[in-house]
Amino acid sequence: MPTEYSTRPLGEEGLANYVQRLRGHLSLTQKELRVIKKLNPIIRGQANYFRVGVASKIFNSLDHWLYEKQKKYAKRTHRNKSDSWRKAKYWGNLNLDRPFDRWVFGNKQTGA
Repeated sequence: MPTEYSTRPLGEEGLANYVQRLRGHLSLTQKELRVIKKLNPIIRGQANYFRVGVASKIFNSLDHWLYEKQKKYAKRTHRNKSDSWRKAKYWGNLNLDRPFDRWVFGNKQTGA
């Protein structure tokens, strides 16, 4: 079972710094797509590496942290839109093979 230290790079310090570097000087849409494309394999890889012994507490906290960041991004990008509009635009069932996975953040037009 990995220690808390070994999962820390995915915590606020490591992941936040990584996202800041990804953002750079791109337009909002390019930032969104770039961050999503870069983070998906990292999170998937960490989940596969630690899936045998990690307590779900760590991934729940990471999931909550990412959700709060996504919510903040959507609110900052569309200040005058309602929460329901932002939810319809950014969250939904993006993987049709998983019908009950409705809270996936991404771009519905590109599938990213």
